[in-house]
Amino acid sequence: MKIRVYLIAAYAIAVLAACNVSNSSVPLVSHAYVAGSTAITNAWGKLVDDPSGKLLAGVLVQLEPWRPCRVVPYVAIPKWPPPSAWPHPETLNCPAAIATTHTRADGKFYLSAPPGHYLLVIGTDSTTDLTRPTIHDSVTLTGGIEHLFAPTPCPSVRPPYYEHCLPRFSLVKLPAVELSGEYRLVTIDQKYERPCITGFGYQRTQRNVEGVVVDEWLTENNRSTLDAAANPKYTPPPGVPTYWGALSGAFTYNQGGSGIKRINGRPGCWTWNVQSAFFYNVAGLPYSIDPRSHWYSGSYGKLNHDGIKGNLMGYSQYPRDPRNFKDPDISIWP
Repeated sequence: MKIRVYLIAAYAIAVLAACNVSNSSVPLVSHAYVAGSTAITNAWGKLVDDPSGKLLAGVLVQLEPWRPCRVVPYVAIPKWPPPSAWPHPETLNCPAAIATTHTRADGKFYLSAPPGHYLLVIGTDSTTDLTRPTIHDSVTLTGGIEHLFAPTPCPSVRPPYYEHCLPRFSLVKLPAVELSGEYRLVTIDQKYERPCITGFGYQRTQRNVEGVVVDEWLTENNRSTLDAAANPKYTPPPGVPTYWGALSGAFTYNQGGSGIKRINGRPGCWTWNVQSAFFYNVAGLPYSIDPRSHWYSGSYGKLNHDGIKGNLMGYSQYPRDPRNFKDPDISIWP
């Protein structure tokens, strides 16, 4: 997430005029200011469809404090071996939003809040949304009027340069909107991504852990990773593993399996991809059954060049909420 400070608060009226936005035209924003705060940031951004660039109106936008979420009832972060299931259902309660609005007809949104570190949430943020992911973006407000920008590709192809940017893959051609800095939402692929989401969610339900929310940055990252690996010319940077571009240390990357199946009567992802997250992946297993691992993206079956020729690839990521946990591999959430 990149932030550009245009003018300090003293120039707010001038900026509003320059943007052709009058005080009366700025939509009402629901907010609760922090006690004792004297400075306010007036932040704005724009949301478009990825890849078309079409303006997206009426989408929920929230600003949550960057403070840890709370697992109810409380459970410790699982250690090895993780439990097969929690003894009672767990839910993740995160800090309530201090500002809430919706995107306008021109795709723009406006939020007012005291300076500070926040999680910008754009989308339904619902475990039942199988149409679009939700944006979870790290933003720091510093006062005055600020134009909020979404992450774009990192300036370096080598990890772990992920601060305020997404991993760069040299052989992948990204849609223009992912290079523009505008906030964007893709559409979940119903054939290659939705089965992974429902299969992963089913496994969570069996362990008394609530489902997952599909995340936009993870989804874009998954697609770029698989697109790069599928290119016959792809070779990772020297000394870097093939799947170096992950946004989380909690991931499953594989090839093969027996096809897209139905798992216990529900649509499932390729068996190796979802099942390994809960049974076979020693590094990823403690994440997959942790209530704090609330964001997800997965895909399997569309591409097939890396490693085993002719076998399709799969990739899932399921990090813990970065407000609760500092990933040992990816220290900064974009």
